[in-house]
Amino acid sequence: DADSEDRHKTPKPTAPDEIRLNLSQREANPGDSLNLEFEAPFAGYGLLTTETGKLEQSQWITVKKGPQTVNVTVPDRLPNAYFSLLILKNPTEGGRFIPARAWGAASVKISPKAYDLAPKLVAPKKVRPGEDFTIELQTANQKPGAFTVAVVDEGILQLTHFKSPNPLDYFFEPRRLGVKTYDTVGWAFSDQTPSGKTTGGGGDYGAAADGGGGGRVSPVQIVSLWQGVTKTDSNGKATITLKTPPFQGSVRVMAVAASQQGTGAAEANIRVRDPLVVQATLPRFFSIEDVVKVPVRVSNMTGQKRRIRVSLEASSQIKLLGDTEKSVELNKDKSQTFFFEARVEAMSGVAEIKAIAQAGKIFTTVQPFTIPIVPQTPMVVAETTVPLQASVNLGDLIPDHMVAAGSD
Repeated sequence: DADSEDRHKTPKPTAPDEIRLNLSQREANPGDSLNLEFEAPFAGYGLLTTETGKLEQSQWITVKKGPQTVNVTVPDRLPNAYFSLLILKNPTEGGRFIPARAWGAASVKISPKAYDLAPKLVAPKKVRPGEDFTIELQTANQKPGAFTVAVVDEGILQLTHFKSPNPLDYFFEPRRLGVKTYDTVGWAFSDQTPSGKTTGGGGDYGAAADGGGGGRVSPVQIVSLWQGVTKTDSNGKATITLKTPPFQGSVRVMAVAASQQGTGAAEANIRVRDPLVVQATLPRFFSIEDVVKVPVRVSNMTGQKRRIRVSLEASSQIKLLGDTEKSVELNKDKSQTFFFEARVEAMSGVAEIKAIAQAGKIFTTVQPFTIPIVPQTPMVVAETTVPLQASVNLGDLIPDHMVAAGSD
């Protein structure tokens, strides 16, 4: 029967004890010498191996009980390599003839600097909204290649914890251990009792060893600029000119380089700010007959006291009520908020509003908004039949409380 067959089967060996290996560096160059630290649970002999997709090197070492350090050499095999250690206990240790074994592995990332173009990116520290700005790019080896550039609102990137892309991280992503380790000691001494946690080895071991692992709402557009593939000159240099949209804040410039010799990435931050910073707060949408108070906050960053005029302009769907222009004397680095009133007079469409701040003829800042006007009721479809006559005006058939889709 099945129980009788199980009794006659050779029992499975127990897994070896776990050794935690710690390298002196997580990333190194080919040929570098590293210290490999570990704490042996017992004295004996250790099989120390260097492995990638195959066995690169192996040697037997004498192991004493407790913490110790051995020296290992990084192989020239991208993108990473593993060092593993299998310790076989000296049966006479401790005065008892009890066999045991332990195993561990650690991974080191091998630097792909031979393929890194290490591009240089030069961008202005500060620009004004609406201005053209120039980005200078250069490959470190001064050989021809190509660049792509993205400029994105730093605030959005921080919300998503976005890391600037680097092709080297993709092409040389660490690989799991490609060598499987077996031993026959467990079969010979199947009655041993493991003294610690066990591990199955392989690439998952490396991961385990590393630890596993009152704002103002304004309907403004997100800054996201893109410059496609731009080829360099014969010396590996390229110049790109972009224009900042209406925006106040910080943007991140992310450049990716590629050539026949390799790839690489670079980044820089640019502060986008006007000497007069104007911030208006508006709703996400309008409806007909809405009356809104629009707060407009202006900050004097010109470096000296100035008289500042603040005004509001609107498209034909919006009627401004009361004063449309106000002024104040502001000391440097000071701010003040003004309130304007407006009424919506269209049933649908898109309204455009501009908040404008001026200090004499020197400084002018404009913050534009585009806000949809939505009907007060859901869309209704009505059908009717009328005699076909040359003089029929279809607009006369629409009830007074309804409006044709897409009309103002």
